[in-house]
Amino acid sequence: MVLDTPLSCPLFFASDVHWPLAHDYKQGQPFLDFLDHLAGKGGTLILLGDIFDFWFEWHEVVPAYWFEIFYRLRRLREQGTVIWFISGNHDFHPGAYLEQEIGLTLCSENLVFPAAGKHFYIAHGDGLAQRDGGYRLLKRIIRHPVSIWLYKNLIHPDWGIRLARWTSATSRKHRHIDRKAWAEEYFAFARARMDAGADYVVLGHVHFPDFRKVGEKGYLNCGDWLSEFSYGLFDGKELSLQRWPVVP
Repeated sequence: MVLDTPLSCPLFFASDVHWPLAHDYKQGQPFLDFLDHLAGKGGTLILLGDIFDFWFEWHEVVPAYWFEIFYRLRRLREQGTVIWFISGNHDFHPGAYLEQEIGLTLCSENLVFPAAGKHFYIAHGDGLAQRDGGYRLLKRIIRHPVSIWLYKNLIHPDWGIRLARWTSATSRKHRHIDRKAWAEEYFAFARARMDAGADYVVLGHVHFPDFRKVGEKGYLNCGDWLSEFSYGLFDGKELSLQRWPVVP
């Protein structure tokens, strides 16, 4: 999605919260505190995917586990912060509920926009690594309209969520990646986008916080909220990698 209208600063970038599929707010509490911290600051919050460990919109059903994060996001939106939600590989099917009830603006792939005279390229980043060819094929299958229709109409939401919980746990248990090697591939992708005209490229997905300057331009990976508690900030002048909690 390409925007012509500049987004309001400050810009906050966060990804890979993986809000749990369980009544366990301990894991998510730091991110809730971060959202509270943004109250009254205005600007724009850009969520770069995998905010939920699983998100799929059925026709009438909303999972019971996410009231706290829904409440914080809607309150933040009502206080004047614009919130963009970019789909990740875990929350790949957002829809009307997040838009109409929570007030988020949805983007399915990447987001390109100006802000304070700079041009940004933003994406979750799943499938960018050259060695991730198998996932790129899987992504085409699970996001196909037929697959989505089958999951929505033939699987009861309770079973759908249990299946997602099992799949997520299995994926984390058996998927080991060389994060430093992937970081170099993501940086190479960012360099290509900067060569094409972007001033700043911001990605997520690899759970590896990273910030690199390239002359007057820069690349930032948001990291995650499972172990790194990292996020990006553009204050209208400079892009930076930040850690939570904020040190006074």
